[in-house]
Amino acid sequence: MKKYEFISCLIMMVVLSVSCEKEVTNIDVTNVISKPVVFCVLNPADSIIEATFNYSVTIFEGKNHPDPLKAEIFLSSDDTIVQMFLDSNRLGGYDNYFFKTDSTKIKIRPGKTYHLEIRNLDYPVATASCTVPPDNPIIYSVHVDKIESVSIGYTLTVTGNPEEEAFYDLHVQSYLVDENDTSYLITQANGYEIFTNEHLSSPVFVRKGIINISDGWSYWGDHFLFHLCETDENYYNYHKMLALLPQFDWQQGPEPVIMTTNITNGFGLFGAVVEK
Repeated sequence: MKKYEFISCLIMMVVLSVSCEKEVTNIDVTNVISKPVVFCVLNPADSIIEATFNYSVTIFEGKNHPDPLKAEIFLSSDDTIVQMFLDSNRLGGYDNYFFKTDSTKIKIRPGKTYHLEIRNLDYPVATASCTVPPDNPIIYSVHVDKIESVSIGYTLTVTGNPEEEAFYDLHVQSYLVDENDTSYLITQANGYEIFTNEHLSSPVFVRKGIINISDGWSYWGDHFLFHLCETDENYYNYHKMLALLPQFDWQQGPEPVIMTTNITNGFGLFGAVVEK
């Protein structure tokens, strides 16, 4: 009996080893090159359009990765193309470089498609496209249901919501108000939640949710200001995956999260939002 059990185990090990060999793919990592990493979100309300930019670094290139200062970044629509220039006031902040252009040179309009192009003579051209969400007329209200140390429970009601699928980003700011009715902003909108209406058939959309505060605010103010933006699908997909990143020590063995990107020959996000 033991002999047959041993033979069965041996056969199983052979089968598994053969199946595993078929799964293995040899990758020549020495041919992996740096790629542009860019984050650019278009907003019709912004007077300055900004792109955060750098290159990824491979283990074989080390410090010899491409110089971000040699890159040329172009933003275009069907009838306009402008070059974004380095912001000398924010040179290399947080290991990133900031390229910008004035919105008077290229108008960001709801419903219109824009293209981003990053050129470097030594590397493939990186490209991306996004369409700014249409300026759908909606009315929304937010009711705070519960306040805890690291989160806010809320109920959002949107009236006049489009029937097609739409994507939203809800931010919150906290204020203090003194006896002279002077407002003091405690924090910018680090607390946000990204969601979709999932092809509504009704003009009224009601959502109950929780905004998690990720930066450890010590306490809240006594007033809250919510901001609702409609986003494009690129922005939604990127931040949906970003929210899955574990908020604890990487040594604890979390599951890996593969970030989405809509940058061809690069990484990052080129998306758009429309404030409501």
